[in-house]
Amino acid sequence: MGKFYNVYERELEDQLPYIYWLCAAENIGLKTYIKLQGVFDSPKEIFEATPGLLEKSRALSKKQIEKLCYLKSSTNFFSKVEEMKRKNIEMIVWDQEKYPHRLKHIHDAPIALFLKGRLPDENQVCVALIGARACTTYGMITAENIGISLAKQDVGVISGMARGIDSASQIAALEKGGYSLGVLGGGPDIIYPRESKGLYEELVRSGGVISEHVPGTAPQGIFFALRNRIISGLSDVVCVVEAREKSGTMITIDSALEQGREVYVVPGRISDVASRGCLEMLKQGASMVTDADSFAFEVKECYKKIHCKGRLNEFPFDELSDMEMSEEEICRENIDYFDKTGEKTGKHEKTTSRNCIGVEGRESRKEERVYEERRPREGSENFEGEKVRGILSEKGRLIADSIEEKTYSIEEIASVSGLEYSDVIMECMLLTAQGYLENFGASRVSPTRKFMELKKEKQE
Repeated sequence: MGKFYNVYERELEDQLPYIYWLCAAENIGLKTYIKLQGVFDSPKEIFEATPGLLEKSRALSKKQIEKLCYLKSSTNFFSKVEEMKRKNIEMIVWDQEKYPHRLKHIHDAPIALFLKGRLPDENQVCVALIGARACTTYGMITAENIGISLAKQDVGVISGMARGIDSASQIAALEKGGYSLGVLGGGPDIIYPRESKGLYEELVRSGGVISEHVPGTAPQGIFFALRNRIISGLSDVVCVVEAREKSGTMITIDSALEQGREVYVVPGRISDVASRGCLEMLKQGASMVTDADSFAFEVKECYKKIHCKGRLNEFPFDELSDMEMSEEEICRENIDYFDKTGEKTGKHEKTTSRNCIGVEGRESRKEERVYEERRPREGSENFEGEKVRGILSEKGRLIADSIEEKTYSIEEIASVSGLEYSDVIMECMLLTAQGYLENFGASRVSPTRKFMELKKEKQE
């Protein structure tokens, strides 16, 4: 958790106007927010700081300081917060426990979310169901069928409430009694497009709508591109139903692959312009959806295992990555460090950590604590050696023993290891989370340097 966490838990109501102020600036990202935590004790202290002190902190650029000072002098944020509450909008800050776990660990997570309705349960499997606005009849019917199948399996549907595929899938899921969350490209109280008013109201009643923008913010083109990372970040899996080669859907796919999310694609006719993006993704190795019910069942069974085991929560994702943080900033977080005997050393190191799942191998300080706190089991003969025997599952060790230093598709790993496809997906996600595999998108992974060093060590 960030430094402001205890402040929010004790004095959340008092701090809301000040964090609202930071969000209203629109140019304060998570990296800047964390830098501010290294200098100031609370959002209120940032608000009360003079321009000179803000500049001296080196946490903000001149442009950011100018925007914050302008907003402070022109807007009553206490009134804004009261208006937000009257509209039944809840502000959820990145430091709080209730902030969505899946989203928290992407590198550019919003510093706050503005919610109407409710968030999905943390243990509920969620699928981002996205596609073209100008979709075909085939695409519309397919999106509805997948939305219905996901609802039957109690899998949440995350989408952008846009016309076309997004709206079709969300309406179908809600009508079947399922859960759906709409991620908006404007304020949480702004309905866009206007024809989605009925869907918006039903989402607020039976699911939720969410935005990183303060209430009253008008939709802008750039906001729709930015919100795509939230759609994929809130989901376990991304499913595409029709996409042109160059479209907003492809931006979401880029975000999904960067975040290590599995991508599924509905195939289309080769003559349809609306399917060219999907066909290209299939050429690159994306998983194919051939039946709505089978897809929903496979996703539910595979990702339910991960959520039920809580395996991902065991790894170092409950603090922001230390990316580009100085040693002084890391030290300010008051992290306890342990030597190999398990004793606190009080030392700090400059480290680099990554996204929650599947971008690059991780050399994090908390990883060392995981190794030390979990003593290796006796008698294990797998290659990875004393450090990691107590961490990998039996299936994970089987995968690790079966692969070499090259890039593999999920299908290839299933073939060489003899495991079921769904088990390979789950175990590869865990190995990636532990830093043993690196995700290259489109269901392809490769062993990391850490993995190969351990294997070489064992062979010697």
